[in-house]
Amino acid sequence: MKHGDNSSGVSRGSSCASSGAFKWVYNLVYRLQPKNEALMDNEDAYIVGVGKYNGTQTSEWAHSETKRFLYYSYRDHFEPLENGATMDTSWGCMIRSGQMMIACAFMRFFNGGKAHIDDEHTQELREKVQFLFSDVPSAPFGIHAISSEGVKHGVPCGKWFGPTPLSNTLSSLSSRYLSTVGEGPVILTVSDRMIISKQVMNLLQDSKHVVLLIPLMVGVGFISEKYAKVVLQILEMESSIGIIGGRRSSALFLYGHQGNKVFYLDPHYTQRAFTSPESTGTLTSARRMISITSCDTSMAFGFYIASIEDFELFRKEMAKANSQLTFPLISVVAEERTVSYNIEVDDCAFSPCEERE
Repeated sequence: MKHGDNSSGVSRGSSCASSGAFKWVYNLVYRLQPKNEALMDNEDAYIVGVGKYNGTQTSEWAHSETKRFLYYSYRDHFEPLENGATMDTSWGCMIRSGQMMIACAFMRFFNGGKAHIDDEHTQELREKVQFLFSDVPSAPFGIHAISSEGVKHGVPCGKWFGPTPLSNTLSSLSSRYLSTVGEGPVILTVSDRMIISKQVMNLLQDSKHVVLLIPLMVGVGFISEKYAKVVLQILEMESSIGIIGGRRSSALFLYGHQGNKVFYLDPHYTQRAFTSPESTGTLTSARRMISITSCDTSMAFGFYIASIEDFELFRKEMAKANSQLTFPLISVVAEERTVSYNIEVDDCAFSPCEERE
């Protein structure tokens, strides 16, 4: 299907029969994919916000911890977007993957900035956060808000997002949300792989929590073994809230790994719109796995920084990861400067299209 194609039920004039058939095919493919594949016991496994596990019953551990994450997927029958679309099947996977990452950030915020959430508080935090991403125009990070704000960042309503415009859109929505009555972290998009230390420190000194969204290319054409090791190491960092990544034609939310197999939640499943407490649908999902070297090189990394101490730990862990590379994947600099790594960021990388718009 072409990039941003709004056929088969995503425009107002499409027939219910066509929409239903389209949904059925997507959901069949989703159900046929392997899920909850067995993991190796007594081998390190990592999940963001949880940490490392090494012992027996690793598969059961991963299954239980995966339920902590809020799962967002394609939805249909929501109030029409600006272009008349009432479903986001085929074009909304990047949006839904971004919602899953930012939901992690908000759960961490309401957990006092701590990565680990106690079992007895998990459901409470899920319920507190989940409606920020519901499929209604008033939701600050819902499909309507993201699609509308995305137009300002070069993405027509109903079209597929790339990592950079999605990151910029989420940052803008965060500013709007916090300027009204919202509570949450400040979301910053980091351009050119360079985190401006002064900007982050100023926010932390003002007692604000910071989410860093860093869209970038991990190599050119494919992920090399060297880059793969760095990406996996980043998923092990205390500050990591996951990665928006995936295959060339589909965005996924990456949230952990064992060996070179990355755990992910797959948004390519269409449910009825989440518009009320009675219509949440499925907000948990099965763990799936993909080899890190099979992922597309275009990704967006997410980090949660709650304090100056967190930022110092992030710098140390990032420096350790960068030490494996000739050029740093992500840098922390005192002031903004221009650096070229001779890598062109292709935000169309996840899209089925073969040329840029």
